Amino acid sequence: MNIRLGSCIEIYQARYYDGKLRQEIQHNGTFVPFPSHVNPTRCTDQLKEAVPGRDSQHMENHGNKYHAGTGPLHVESAVMFHDQEYLNDYFRNHWKPSVDAYNYSAYHTIAAKVLPHEWLLDVGCGHNPFKALLPHVIGVDPAMPEADVQVTIEDFHASRRFHVATCLGSINFGDDAVIGRQIMKIVSCLHSHSRVFWRLNPGRRDHASERCQGIPFYAWTHRKLQTWAELHDFRQINEQKETDGKVIRLYAEWHR
Repeated sequence: MNIRLGSCIEIYQARYYDGKLRQEIQHNGTFVPFPSHVNPTRCTDQLKEAVPGRDSQHMENHGNKYHAGTGPLHVESAVMFHDQEYLNDYFRNHWKPSVDAYNYSAYHTIAAKVLPHEWLLDVGCGHNPFKALLPHVIGVDPAMPEADVQVTIEDFHASRRFHVATCLGSINFGDDAVIGRQIMKIVSCLHSHSRVFWRLNPGRRDHASERCQGIPFYAWTHRKLQTWAELHDFRQINEQKETDGKVIRLYAEWHR
């Protein structure tokens, strides 16, 4: 998948943090040059403004390495690089949860759809709000200490099968490979008859913190989610546009 770049700075916002410019981005051992529509002069200028002094000097000395047609950057991973340490720092220290004002994906709305005997896997649970609403919940989150298990979903080892999974803004970061790996792991934790409730960001950098500009958001559509549903033998239903009055998200349910 070839993703068009809105600006050169986004390439490094996803890969660069804490004062360190990563000089190359590699994806499956394959590199391709900058796309021709990227302005290399603007790229160098923006990077020099965005990084500390020593890295600005690096760009002054080696900026031509990143010019169109010569930079060893893989387009997809450059934009969508999944830097877990950056994500953990952002959600632990900068992200602020919104008031539970969504219509379809509000916590109490989804909790009402879960039967008393059912076990729920909350992926990217944040402050673990379902614990106060349901008797059988395991919240997984790599950034938040309120999680029952503080790991990524990829590193989560389930001791049981779950009837329901919630992914309310958590499967939103990285490229197709990352998203596909995470969905496969979630599905592997579920009973053969199960449901998944989704709230998805359609690629909008609209959080209150400016640091969200460095988040590699996946540009979700209902059609993309439908493709993953079919791959894992789910029916996708109740597709909706969702808002809390400030941001727009997508909602859908999987059933099998």
